[in-house]
Amino acid sequence: MEGVEVVNERSTIEQKIDRKVINVGKDLLSAGATAAEIMNNIPSVSVDPQTNAISLRGNSNVRILIDGKPTNIDASQLLQQIPSTSIKQIELITNPSAKYNPEGMSGIINIVLNKNSKIGFNGSINNGVTFGKTPKLNSSADMNYRTGKFNIYGNYGLNTGKQSNRGFINTLEPVRRIFKNSLL
Repeated sequence: MEGVEVVNERSTIEQKIDRKVINVGKDLLSAGATAAEIMNNIPSVSVDPQTNAISLRGNSNVRILIDGKPTNIDASQLLQQIPSTSIKQIELITNPSAKYNPEGMSGIINIVLNKNSKIGFNGSINNGVTFGKTPKLNSSADMNYRTGKFNIYGNYGLNTGKQSNRGFINTLEPVRRIFKNSLL
């Protein structure tokens, strides 16, 4: 009889008692993107492409935590600064308990970052290109030096590309109505 190999794989979305956990890195769509682009692919979470304002189940009153701790950085800036390669999982807490002080909130999004416990110098460099109407470049570099209890970590991310928006605003019609009403 030949040997049997058992392979266990974690699902992308896990439902726990008080939260929904999304494991990042399983799909190719998350490679080379920012946290804002990953959040847009999560059900019930939406990110405005213009302002990077985040909303959970249609409500924009959301608290963002990094590794379970609150951050002072604005959520729109934070989502652009964190590369997807640094994210291990994203936890959606839609019904937070009293320990989070959830009054008037639609929920909490906890971003769990990868932990690197290797001794010595290590790092990673990631590049990605997104093709739409115009190509966009996503690059990030993570460097870490660790000796015992001392750790130095650095991260650099670049997200560049041409953004284009088109629209039409008709300002003459309200002016015509006002002018017409004033003549009567």
